[in-house]
Amino acid sequence: MIPHAIAVATGKGGSGKTSIAANLAAIAAKAGWTVLAVDLDPQGNLGLDLGYLADPRYDGGRSLFAAAGCLRNRP
Repeated sequence: MIPHAIAVATGKGGSGKTSIAANLAAIAAKAGWTVLAVDLDPQGNLGLDLGYLADPRYDGGRSLFAAAGCLRNRP
């Protein structure tokens, strides 16, 4: 178990999980907490909800995969 962790989950689509997770993450960050928000939904809209996809540094996760060594021999 991870202390101080919040998970938002349900089996039903369209129930507002991403919106709730984005708002909880934003409120916690605004309150001074260090926040890691992980989106495991195949649609992957959490980054969009938090405004990261509009950032010019957004690379679709390529740097994360490169840092983990998952992009060997790929263009």
